[in-house]
Amino acid sequence: CVLTASFAGCSTKEEKAEESAEEALEKVGVDADIDGDKMTIKGPDGQQVAISSGTWPESALGKSIPAFTKGSIESVVESADSLMVTIYQVDQQDAAAYIEENKPDFPLDNTEMSAEGLISWGGANDAGFKLALTHQDDCLSVTLLKEKD
Repeated sequence: CVLTASFAGCSTKEEKAEESAEEALEKVGVDADIDGDKMTIKGPDGQQVAISSGTWPESALGKSIPAFTKGSIESVVESADSLMVTIYQVDQQDAAAYIEENKPDFPLDNTEMSAEGLISWGGANDAGFKLALTHQDDCLSVTLLKEKD
């Protein structure tokens, strides 16, 4: 903390805001690291949850399914065994095409639902992954879970 405080005068407003937020979270027992638009929260068991926005995740989970390249990524929440991406400004046709693109890799336990303004699909694979894709209004929700070994 001493080193952080000694350089505070050279920090940008954004860096000072990040430091203040980190300090406030630490005071309530939350171990967090804020870096620009990404926040990583560390649990007492060593697990981490990263929260960000703007780009498709480059983690192993993010790379295990095709990146969705349309729309605006509003939030990404990921841990070692789960990934949730919320994307706005997505046309239903683009969401339906993304569902079709993912179906061959998740052939087990398929569920599909469609109603006015809503499409939803889920599947699993032999590698222990479960994928759920839901589009409603202009929002696509992508949830990928890795079952614990």
